[in-house]
Amino acid sequence: MLLANAAGLYLATIFISGMTVPLDFKNFALVAGALTLINLFLRPIVKLMLIPVIILTLGLGSFIVNAFMLYFLDFLLPAVTIEGFVTLLYVTLILSISNLVIRIFGKIL
Repeated sequence: MLLANAAGLYLATIFISGMTVPLDFKNFALVAGALTLINLFLRPIVKLMLIPVIILTLGLGSFIVNAFMLYFLDFLLPAVTIEGFVTLLYVTLILSISNLVIRIFGKIL
């Protein structure tokens, strides 16, 4: 999960102009680790509270939860900057796709 988050953050930083994450090893590892911890501990609680919304939106509510986790990361760490709502949605999409691809390859291997 840490590698998937790190890969997604790296791709989002490179391809999306409104996303800023420090790319030196120490700070980047801190940001990727913080996102992983947020996804491990806070995300299940938020998803549990929003189960009716996730069911009513046929799973799109999960995308909203992922966007909220990134917004919380932006709020928590001053080194991370996400400028605007559209940028947040693009970064969420890239992170979701990178996590999906790494999970698929992890199951194959």
